[in-house]
Amino acid sequence: MATTKKKSIIFGNWYKGIGTSKYDQAYFDDFKNTDITTEVGTIRCNDAVIKESGTTITEAVLRCVCPSGTTYFFSRTSGKIWKRSNAGVYSSITYNTTETSGTLGARFFNGYVYFATASYLGRFVPDTETSRVDNYQTFTNKDASFHPMSVQNLALYIGDGNFVASVQYDSDALIYIFNANALDLESQHRITSLKNYGYDLLIFTGISSYISNSGLFRWDTYSSSWSSEDYIDEPFINFVITSDTTDVLFVCAGTNGNIYLYDGTRLDFYTQVRNTTTSPNTQLTTAFNRRPMFAIGGEVYSLVVPQRGLATALNHEFTCSAGIGATIHSLCTLGTTILIAWEYSGTFGIDKIDTNKATATFTTPIVSNRKITDIKIPYDSLPTGTSISLEIDTDNAGFVSKTMIKDAADENMYRLDGHLANHRTVRARITLNPSGATTPVVPHIELI
Repeated sequence: MATTKKKSIIFGNWYKGIGTSKYDQAYFDDFKNTDITTEVGTIRCNDAVIKESGTTITEAVLRCVCPSGTTYFFSRTSGKIWKRSNAGVYSSITYNTTETSGTLGARFFNGYVYFATASYLGRFVPDTETSRVDNYQTFTNKDASFHPMSVQNLALYIGDGNFVASVQYDSDALIYIFNANALDLESQHRITSLKNYGYDLLIFTGISSYISNSGLFRWDTYSSSWSSEDYIDEPFINFVITSDTTDVLFVCAGTNGNIYLYDGTRLDFYTQVRNTTTSPNTQLTTAFNRRPMFAIGGEVYSLVVPQRGLATALNHEFTCSAGIGATIHSLCTLGTTILIAWEYSGTFGIDKIDTNKATATFTTPIVSNRKITDIKIPYDSLPTGTSISLEIDTDNAGFVSKTMIKDAADENMYRLDGHLANHRTVRARITLNPSGATTPVVPHIELI
C-alpha cells in the first residue's frame, strides 16, 4: 500500500516583511530586531543599540545635526540644550532663558542652527554657542505644539499654526529676511510636518483630536497659494517617511499606526503598524543605509525595498536600550551610526549602534485546518555560541517553549523533539540568539 508523503508549508519570503494580519499567509505576523536586507532570502539578527549619553541627558530631546558633525539636542520641556561632539562626547550648554516651554523644532540652515519654541525662533552659529539669540524672530500664531521645519529652494520654512513662516538669505544685501506668513492656510489647520518634494514644499496638517480631516498641501514656495491639496480621515499627520523609491513618500497619520503612500497626486492607505499608538512628531524619521526608518514607542521600523524589483517591506529594525515600553522622541543618522533619543519612567538617553547583535524573533502567520506535526528550522550559518529556539502557539492558547533537536551532522537544522498533537491552528515564533557580533542565518522554516 502506497504511503502519502506529508505536505510541507515553507515560510521564507522574509523580504515581504510584516503583514497587516496574523492570518495573512503571504507575510509574517511579526519581526523584532531582524535583518532582511543584508542577504535577500535569509533572516538574521540585526545590530543591537546601546546607550551612549550616560547620565548627561536629563530630559526628552529633539535633535539638529551640523555639517561639522556636532549634534545639538534641545529639551522638549525646558530651555536646556546639550551637544554631542563628532567624537561622541556629550556636554550641556547654557540655558535658553527667553522661554522655558521647550523646543518644538530645530534645523541647520545656511550657517546657523535654528530652533523654535512656542513664541520665538532662535539661532546660533554651530560650535559657537555664545552667538545664540533666543528671540531672533517672533512667530505670529505662536503654536504651542508644532513648529516643524524644512529647507527648500534656498529657504528655511517653519510651520506655525496655519501659517508657513520662512527665513531667506538675500545674497545681494547680505542679510537674512524673516517672513512670519509666507503662506497661510485656512484657519482651522495646524501644520504638523513639512517636507521638500522635487522643487515643491509639502505641507501636512491636522485640525484637532476631535476632527478627522488631515490635509496635504503642495506649494511651489513662491506663488500666493498652493497648487494642489488632498485630505484623509485622520486627526493629524504625524510624520513623513522618505522612500527609497523615486517620487514616493510614506506618511504616518492618526493614532493607530496607519501608513499612507503619496505618489505626487494623493494619499492612499498603504499598511498599518499593528498594535501601536502614534502621535505627531516630525523628528521620528531618518534614512540609514538606504533604509527609510521611523520610530513608534521604543521601537524603530523601516519601509524598505530589499532588492530591485521587490515590493516595499515593513521591517522591525531596532529596539531602544530602554525597551519597547520607552518613548523615542527623535532619530538621527550620523555617518555609520544612528542616534535614538528616548525617555522611560523618568530616565532619558541617546543610543547608538553597538558592535554586538540583538536577539531577534520572527513569527509565522496562523496556519489553520492543517495537521502540523513537526517543524524544521534549517540554518546556513550557526557560529559558535549562537543558537535558535522555538515557541509554539496552538489554538490561540499562547506561546509555549518547545525542546529542539539540533541536527548539525546531516542537515544543519533544528527540529522538534517529538511531534505536535492535532490542533485547529498553529503559529510558530523563532528566536535567533546571537553571540557578540555573530548571528545565526536562516533561509526558511518548514511546517510539516
